[in-house]
Amino acid sequence: MSREQPTRMDTEAIKQAIDLVEFARRYTELIQISRAGEYAGPCPHCGGEDRFHIKDGRFYCRQCYPRGGDVIDLVQLIHGVSFREACQMLTVDIPSFSERPPNPTPQQESAKRPTPGTQDEQQEAFLASARRTVNATRRRLFSADGAAGRDYLQQRGLTEATWRTFQLGYGTTFHPLHQQNEAAIFIPWLSADGQQVEAIRHRFISARLPKHARYALKPGSQSTVFGLHTLRSAHHLLLVEGELNCMALHQSGTVALSLGSQTGAQHEATLGRLMTILPPYEHIAIWFDNPQLGQGLADRLIEAWPFRKEKIQVIASHSLDANDLLARGELSTFLATHRIDLER
Repeated sequence: MSREQPTRMDTEAIKQAIDLVEFARRYTELIQISRAGEYAGPCPHCGGEDRFHIKDGRFYCRQCYPRGGDVIDLVQLIHGVSFREACQMLTVDIPSFSERPPNPTPQQESAKRPTPGTQDEQQEAFLASARRTVNATRRRLFSADGAAGRDYLQQRGLTEATWRTFQLGYGTTFHPLHQQNEAAIFIPWLSADGQQVEAIRHRFISARLPKHARYALKPGSQSTVFGLHTLRSAHHLLLVEGELNCMALHQSGTVALSLGSQTGAQHEATLGRLMTILPPYEHIAIWFDNPQLGQGLADRLIEAWPFRKEKIQVIASHSLDANDLLARGELSTFLATHRIDLER
């Protein structure tokens, strides 16, 4: 096939050679929802979790591609390339033509898969699904469809560099309280190397939502400590609640970790994770809305590890949290008042 001008026959050969369902599974998690061979899952482009379908060799997304398309259209949608470029990508990059490897035997497939129903299988499925969700929602945040998400983050004082560092995304997802889809910032909890997605928290951005209804975790998430991939050598480390507070402190030059919430600090898994992180830091500050709960965490740290009491500081409550202060341009002054070094 000429890579410069694919003919109609060439494009038909591409469509016939590539299984659309298997190809789409490179970007999203699909489940079969009918005996007729219809599949559904999160949209790999807009991030909607229940609007992407494949049926009779075509895909559809009720939000971003309702007219439906074939595998070439899907490559154009996901990668933002021209028709010709999509054909070239499919021909060159996918071993679906002459270079397709032989199908593995049932024994080989069985050996690769975790035992069905086990925790390992569930965790593997979550990791794959979470990474696809992060990739799709990151693309949407920077697309024309992500304007509301960008506006929200800018209002919170967070810069584009911070969005990219924390791999933030934007999309719609199911709100467990309202029982309907709501627009949200997708916040991944990343491993120390930034490659693995351990959890995804949805920060719903509607101004009408009360504080207790603004967050939800993606099912299967294992959230312990947020911000691990941004750790570096420093004198001070701050422990805070919300992820946005952690991002605000990072943007201000302070090393910080989020525990997600005050209750998150009470989990044994969280405490165990902190025990492997905190010892190298000379000073540890805990900044919770409720300083009594912050002191409770400090006491547990001192009891569980031989920290000097003077090494741990509990910051008194403030009417505004770190992200609020960042948005007002007052965070650096607040940190200086509490003698928290701003080390870049």
